[in-house]
Amino acid sequence: MHIPHHPGHRLKAAIGLAAAPLALAACHSPEPAPPAPPTDAVVVTPSSTSTTMTPSTTTVITSAPPGLPSISLQVPESTAPPETAPPPETAPPAPALPEKVSRLLEVSLAQEGKPYVFGAEGPDEFDCSGLVWYSLDQAGVQLPRLTAEGDRQLYRKFQVSKDELQPGDLVFYWSPNTRGIPQGQATHVEIYVGFGMAMGTDNEKEGARLEPVGWKSFIGAERIPDLYS
Repeated sequence: MHIPHHPGHRLKAAIGLAAAPLALAACHSPEPAPPAPPTDAVVVTPSSTSTTMTPSTTTVITSAPPGLPSISLQVPESTAPPETAPPPETAPPAPALPEKVSRLLEVSLAQEGKPYVFGAEGPDEFDCSGLVWYSLDQAGVQLPRLTAEGDRQLYRKFQVSKDELQPGDLVFYWSPNTRGIPQGQATHVEIYVGFGMAMGTDNEKEGARLEPVGWKSFIGAERIPDLYS
């Protein structure tokens, strides 16, 4: 028996086919979106932190799991003054030379250019030990007139090394000579003035002069204690 399709069946079928997707969509509808935050709130993503700076505190707002409110912390700022670099250190001023040492240097340097004469002791011409004797005498230190080796023996108890040299010390040398002075004894003496320089005289061509210490022929140095009394 053939039952003709009623237009109503076709309408119901169409409605059923349309309703199925609607029902399926209703079963899987997304969760309602969370309410929008107030316009004055700070929105923080799960992987970020936002800070709001104020003159005295820092507001730190961190994210929270879904459904829980965000956390706002007030962190006081440090009030300690900024660190400043210490002032650079300066070298202390060099100590003043004793009066007799200053006078010794002044007198000896004033003889520069005066001629060398063996055995002379001033005031117009000198040999090496004569210049030492004259300058010390003018500085207030009296000692017998001696040779370079005699001065060395006189102050042998007050030897100083090259690194300990101070202005006013005596520096002694040995070099080959025609006077029979053996190696190890002084053939020449000068007055150390500082900065590696010494005042002395040892030949007629140059006379009394300021010159670098002759380290190659240097055999020792000694301090004159009477300069410090």
